[in-house]
Amino acid sequence: DVEPELFGGGNHPKIFGIDADRDRLEISLIRRAAAEGKPFLGICRGIQIVNVALGGSLYLDISQIPGAVKHDHFPGYPRDFLAHPVQVAEDTHLSQAVGEPLFTVNSLHHQAIRQPAPGLRVVARAADGVIEGVELPDHPFGVAVQWHPECIPAAASTPKLFGAFVRAAGRAAS
Repeated sequence: DVEPELFGGGNHPKIFGIDADRDRLEISLIRRAAAEGKPFLGICRGIQIVNVALGGSLYLDISQIPGAVKHDHFPGYPRDFLAHPVQVAEDTHLSQAVGEPLFTVNSLHHQAIRQPAPGLRVVARAADGVIEGVELPDHPFGVAVQWHPECIPAAASTPKLFGAFVRAAGRAAS
């Protein structure tokens, strides 16, 4: 989990695994990539740390979101368990990458974005309203998702998402 003090989050009994050095490093890298237009793809904790790095906040636990369904399908579920659908907004890097407005993803998180950071666009949500994707609109490829595409390689969206990121990184390196 991201250190709650970084976003005024308080405390919660389900908070675990805080690593202040990791938080500092990742926040520094995200801010630099955002400022310099370097492509990045945040995954799970990645969407959370991107949001915090750019000035947003998190729910300490999904239980704080009224009407939220189960998102913490761990442990006890295979990592490729498809838990719920995600709706993707049109005309976004994410929609261009995956080419589908609605698809099913795995769900291995107990935290989520509360307040999106200034400048981040919410581009995907679960049916219960939980934010599942954000991006920097005027960035070559500043995208972050809440699910773990690396754990669902058979999903049609997975190679498309990773392919779009690799192409963006290739263009940036040229």
